[in-house]
Amino acid sequence: LPRERYKLYDKAAETLLTAWDDNKELSNQTVLKYLQLDDLRRLMESLAYWIHTQGSTGDREGGTLIDKDELIQKLCQEIKTLKQLQHYEAKAEAERFVKFIRDRTGLLNEQGQDCYAFVHKTFQEYLAAQDINYQADNEDDFEIVLTHIEQHLHDAHWREVLLLLIAQQSPKKAGRAIRKVLTANSPYEQWLHRDLLFAGRCLAEDPKGLQVVDAPLVTQLLEQLVVLEISDSTTIGNTTQSQVMQVLCSLSETVYESQALSLLKDDTEQIDPDRLRKYQVELGDAEAAIAPLLLSLQNGDSWSRSRIAEALGDLGSASDGVLQELLDLLKDRDRQMRTSAAEALGKLGNTSDTVLQGLLDLLKDEYSLARASAAVALVNLKHPSDAVLHELLALLKDEYSFVRANAATALVNLGNASDVVLQGLLASLEERDSWVRGSAAFTLGNLGNASDVVLQGLLALLKDEDSFVSARAAAALVRLGNPSDAVLQGLLALLRQGDSFVSANAAVALGDLGNASDVVLQKLLALLKYDDSDARASAADALVNLGHTSDVVLQGLLTLLKDGASKAYASATKALGKLGKRSNQVEPAIVQWIEQHQDEECVGAGIDALWEIVEGE
Repeated sequence: LPRERYKLYDKAAETLLTAWDDNKELSNQTVLKYLQLDDLRRLMESLAYWIHTQGSTGDREGGTLIDKDELIQKLCQEIKTLKQLQHYEAKAEAERFVKFIRDRTGLLNEQGQDCYAFVHKTFQEYLAAQDINYQADNEDDFEIVLTHIEQHLHDAHWREVLLLLIAQQSPKKAGRAIRKVLTANSPYEQWLHRDLLFAGRCLAEDPKGLQVVDAPLVTQLLEQLVVLEISDSTTIGNTTQSQVMQVLCSLSETVYESQALSLLKDDTEQIDPDRLRKYQVELGDAEAAIAPLLLSLQNGDSWSRSRIAEALGDLGSASDGVLQELLDLLKDRDRQMRTSAAEALGKLGNTSDTVLQGLLDLLKDEYSLARASAAVALVNLKHPSDAVLHELLALLKDEYSFVRANAATALVNLGNASDVVLQGLLASLEERDSWVRGSAAFTLGNLGNASDVVLQGLLALLKDEDSFVSARAAAALVRLGNPSDAVLQGLLALLRQGDSFVSANAAVALGDLGNASDVVLQKLLALLKYDDSDARASAADALVNLGHTSDVVLQGLLTLLKDGASKAYASATKALGKLGKRSNQVEPAIVQWIEQHQDEECVGAGIDALWEIVEGE
């Protein structure tokens, strides 16, 4: 649980620090000449904070790696001040200290040539938070804590540090810190609600006594989160809606969970039933959510019961009652129920012998879709036992081609890339069923085998009579790293076909191929004017991947945000996010677009696009 991290880190750090002196080497000064055991924690906290503010070695996250010479210099300064030493004495002690913690403690380790880092970033984050707290206590100035919040709020590198820092405050100070977050007025807060969401995450850390000392703050936070929950995703964006659920569910087993659930239930009519059931399961009222579903399984038509089985899988609650009902459904007379039950079990993550045996038995079901669903469920459970692999290998000889294809895909996803599986996939490339040929091509792309026989089989499919198959083959060739002229020409030919699905897949493959020649760019630009929104979205995304940041692409993506097809504007938001990291014209254009459409349902797509940009800052 998030709020338990503070105690765990504190205990782990204390154990490591005290364990250093098991043999009294520090007390007897046989390892270090000046530093005592009591100095070590303070020194490590200061060091962690300093490293967290650095990042001069250019590592991806910044502030986790530090050059050895810089490390020695910093330690020298700290030790010189702490122990009132001459420079040469402090430097020698710093060198001994680095050697000691590298060779004996493991808290810091050497990474690369002459670079050091904490053994795990979480230790650095915890100790950095401790140092900030020490600074505030030492100066008797809580503004030091508030200043760090102001300076680093929404910086991904500082996220855990700030959460840990706020969690360890006294109730009144924690309340002040959370109010500081809520009133930060971060950029685009009226659309993104990042301050509110971060304040909610602070609640999930369960700061001690806050509910007693500052109940109005807690109520304000929860009510505002629920307001966002009952808002439609078309007006607040899918990203915001998703994060609201994450934050509210993270209150599980805190003192706030019952209050949060009560507020959610007050708006039952405005919340999607599936989402409300998810909240009930996460916030301590699982029985109330699941019992009506289990009861409904006893009645209704096949379609309704199948939907209920699917809902049970989506809830993620693998209670004994749910598991038993789904296991019983694996033997139901209705073949669709057997199929849905298998899919649900695959989502629940329970790998008990009973569940595995039930799915293995279903691999021999008379209904082909049930067999195929059992294979997929076993993959989702990530359980590559000998029994599972044996039964899936047997399905490679199934009478139905799509079952054979599912079995081959399942085996590949479970890490089985044997010759038998490879041969089964190659054979599927010649099946009459186009779905089977396309699926086999797709799986071969994921297999990672770029042998001549595989490449030749896929190249032949570029001219397949079914455009779906040729699109899958082209995508597979790109994933296998084959940028040959034959692949390029095949993809360009697919763009000229009338099938929008094929054109969209070909555009994606061209973007992944990395060929930004004039002919490719012109073909993709032409696709931006295609009637089908998915094809336009794929073309725009491909152009962005190829580094094409023209105003034509930007305007094409902005136009897609207003498209009624969710898939189209979902692709457009991600493409705009990537584009925004390369061009400073994108963010103002998105802001202008949101302002122009703020009274329309499509505004959520623009907000999602803005999220894509700010999350990369």
